[in-house]
Amino acid sequence: MAGTFVLSDNLAWLPPGWVYDSILTGISKNSCTVNHKIGDKFAESRTDVNGGMLFLDHWTNPDDFRLVINAALEYKKQVVIDKDQFAVDGWYEGFLRSIDDLVDLIEQRIQDLER
Repeated sequence: MAGTFVLSDNLAWLPPGWVYDSILTGISKNSCTVNHKIGDKFAESRTDVNGGMLFLDHWTNPDDFRLVINAALEYKKQVVIDKDQFAVDGWYEGFLRSIDDLVDLIEQRIQDLER
């Protein structure tokens, strides 16, 4: 099962379910300290909770997206520290690339909002 993270009509992130769940959990934990509502939204969107659907196309505040980027990048630092959790190097590299892909999409959404 894949996760579905919709940022706008033209921007979506569709990773494998385990990647989606892991990254959303990391973002949730890292954003809860700043904005509990955002952290909860991400936690409630995992595949085991709602089937893996997260729609943020209605968000219009670039600062909310910036918070998500900061939480994702903080999670990426944690993954780098604990990279031994990945049995295969290719999984580790692909996982990090998935975080970067999500951050890139969110940055595009911010640019779209600020135009």
